[in-house]
Amino acid sequence: MAKVSSSREMVPIAYSHLKAQGAKVTVKAVQEYIFDRTNVTASPNLINDELRKLREDKEGETAGRAEVHADRISREMSPGDPLSPEQLNDEPEHNRDSVDYKAKYFELAVQHQASEEILKIYKREITTLRDTVRKQSESLARLNTYFAEQIREMAKEASVSMLKTVEDLHQQISEMQVAREADQEQWKGLRAFLMSETDRIRETETAKTQLMSRKIADLEMMVTHLTQLKNQAQDEASRLKMQIADKG
Repeated sequence: MAKVSSSREMVPIAYSHLKAQGAKVTVKAVQEYIFDRTNVTASPNLINDELRKLREDKEGETAGRAEVHADRISREMSPGDPLSPEQLNDEPEHNRDSVDYKAKYFELAVQHQASEEILKIYKREITTLRDTVRKQSESLARLNTYFAEQIREMAKEASVSMLKTVEDLHQQISEMQVAREADQEQWKGLRAFLMSETDRIRETETAKTQLMSRKIADLEMMVTHLTQLKNQAQDEASRLKMQIADKG
């Protein structure tokens, strides 16, 4: 249900109804009363302000104001509405001045006013939505036209650009083929040079290895010979020591 902007006008009615029922008039009670009948959550500050005004008035003036407000609402309704004269006449004459009758009267009047205002809000919203849809449809049509023109222009530019791109690609491919052939020739020469250089280095290293092997073999023979000489010298020294010892 849509909200109704009648919270301020509802406060005197809620006040009279709660007083008539013997209930305690509080901000929360008035807020609940208004919400139950209009589906509007009234501002506590607004309710408190209106209650303060009502409490400053005399009891008779407060009740009179509420009844006058209810009469105004009743006069604004059409004959077929919930508070038509035929429906009011259904109540017995002696009940029309009772507290319950007045409370019911006020409640029905508020419900009718809420329904009328809700209907007005729905109508305004429908009108607004229709206007929005119309504007969006017009905007969409303009966008479609704009995009169609942009696509055609882009297609033309793309055709010209595509031809130039193809030509550039052919040129690049030709240049790459020439460069590739040159690289292949260069690679062949480099490969032959590297292979020749590898063979030369291998042969050089082989000769060095063989030379080192011969030198090592000669050194080993020399070490063996020196070891033999050392052993002979040690044997000779031992023999001489023994001879000296025997003579002594």
